Amino acid sequence: MLMALPILIDANLELITVFLMLVVVLQALLNYATVRSRFALYVLSGFFLIFLSHIFLLTAGENVVRYLISQALQLFGFLTLLLMLYKVGRME
Repeated sequence: MLMALPILIDANLELITVFLMLVVVLQALLNYATVRSRFALYVLSGFFLIFLSHIFLLTAGENVVRYLISQALQLFGFLTLLLMLYKVGRME
């Protein structure tokens, strides 16, 4: 089924991505701490879920369940960001 999973995941690139996503999540956290709006919370939640997905992907190895969890977290993260964009668009 997912026999090529170790080939699809490059640990070095995922580690770089985790560090970059950590910076983005910390920036979103600082933004939410100052603004305290619902939309800033959506942004923080979305990027945090994407950050978690990359952590799960980094630790997946050959574990198919962790890979699927990482993909689900990434999907929910992007859906949260899409929800934020939808709600902002409806306000205007």
